[in-house]
Amino acid sequence: MDIWQVLRRHEGIAFTPYCDLCGGKIVRYLGHWRCDCAPFGEVAGEMTIGIGHNLSARPLTETQVQDILGEDVAAIVGELGKLAWFDQLDPIRAQAITDMAFTMGVVGVQGFREMIDSLMTQDWGAAADAIIQSKWAREAPTRAAEDAAAIRTGAWVLA
Repeated sequence: MDIWQVLRRHEGIAFTPYCDLCGGKIVRYLGHWRCDCAPFGEVAGEMTIGIGHNLSARPLTETQVQDILGEDVAAIVGELGKLAWFDQLDPIRAQAITDMAFTMGVVGVQGFREMIDSLMTQDWGAAADAIIQSKWAREAPTRAAEDAAAIRTGAWVLA
């Protein structure tokens, strides 16, 4: 048995944050992190993930964050790639749709029926207008405007 196996055996493995004091799952509630040992206040222990990785003492590095992002983007693009209309997009427009899916999920993007219909006919203006007129655009106006501009022009125009 090597140290990796020993640590995994002793620490366990968690794919979501947990409190190292009580072992309870950490959840966000009313703007605060909470766990089982502090149900009415802040987390009493340290926020931990993986195999005993204390996020308070050792936050994620830029490399780790980029690695996680790379995996997340690959998963989303994999899901989007199953949709026939997505594969017909040029790289910039595909990136805009990927950005939308990153925030609302692929299912959320699929709810943009008018946008999708317009993308399939390459009516970029109508597709962009459908984004701008959405509830999501009122919730995330800058992001929606930038994604709509990328759809409209085929280039990133960032505010």
